[in-house]
Amino acid sequence: MDFIYKNYIDVVVDATHPFAKDVSINAINACNKTGIKHIRYERESLYYYKAIVVKSFEEAAEECKKYDSIFLSIGSKNLEKFKFLWEAGKKVTVRVLPSSSAIKKCEDLGLKPKDIIAMEGPFTKELNYQMFKERNAEVVVTKDSGIVGGVLEKFEAAKMLGIPVILIKRPDINYPIVVTDVDSLINEVTKSGHK
Repeated sequence: MDFIYKNYIDVVVDATHPFAKDVSINAINACNKTGIKHIRYERESLYYYKAIVVKSFEEAAEECKKYDSIFLSIGSKNLEKFKFLWEAGKKVTVRVLPSSSAIKKCEDLGLKPKDIIAMEGPFTKELNYQMFKERNAEVVVTKDSGIVGGVLEKFEAAKMLGIPVILIKRPDINYPIVVTDVDSLINEVTKSGHK
């Protein structure tokens, strides 16, 4: 709130990652307390044919019990929720950012170097296909991070292999205003008296 007052801010455009729930909630609360406008600008959400749509990482992990070879493309933040899978002998491949903290987290959770792909996207359909195929994935797990987040390429690669995708829905947040394109965003900001 101090930042809002000190910088004479009267509109906040929240364009954080679709899974950065705490950041968005903090922004909404700060806007409510200071009486300024909060606009959520987000990637369009997509649901795909034959996706196994789940509401949480925990639900995705439960769904993974049905498979022996699992490809996790969810980042490192929620990996601990899937730990029981590799502890039970499932073949789990994780794709995470190539940062020392992400790799250390994977190792601390008991993953071996052969289980970790540390690369930064975006990944093409072809590269996803090669990774899923090389790891003999029976299922791919991903977050609904929208077109910009590379979800479409994962689905296309999985479809080429005839394997399902477990899609973790975005957190439910009650945003005051949501826009998914730049024209709508400009319109909302302009309504606030800004150009």
